[in-house]
Amino acid sequence: MSMSFESFRQTALAQGYAEVLERHWQPHQVVLEHKLKTLSTASPQPHCPT
Repeated sequence: MSMSFESFRQTALAQGYAEVLERHWQPHQVVLEHKLKTLSTASPQPHCPT
């Protein structure tokens, strides 16, 4: 069964995702690898010695 992008988007947003992106690529397009740096909004976890 196939799901439309809009159905997928609505499902993901309902599950709490902030945004859903759709990217369009040309057939056989090669995209160089890149790493996305993000800022974490979570507070650091306290260190618990073992």
